[in-house]
Amino acid sequence: MAEGTEGNNGNTGGGSSVDPNPVNPDPAAGGETFTIKAAMSGEGGSVRIKKNGSVVEGDSVQATGSDTVVIEAVAENGNFQFLGWSDGNTQNPRTIQPTADMNVTASFMNLG
Repeated sequence: MAEGTEGNNGNTGGGSSVDPNPVNPDPAAGGETFTIKAAMSGEGGSVRIKKNGSVVEGDSVQATGSDTVVIEAVAENGNFQFLGWSDGNTQNPRTIQPTADMNVTASFMNLG
């Protein structure tokens, strides 16, 4: 083989190429990381966060669009009832496929 042509077989393109128009990652496909934070307002319960089926310690989790995050408001006892999340959603438990940072607060009502 002649000098300077090793592995080239006469092609001028060489080996790999760089895409001049790279595609930005789709957040829902799992490329970007988001913070999901869930808290509670006042008294009456607690909030539980799970990421891909595992319980997360604390009130927030880092997740990508390919992760499944479940937030659940848990009433303290029979004297309290979950009312809803601060963004108006009332699903409980609530499943989230992250596409942006999220900060929600659970509200409970005292039935006593």
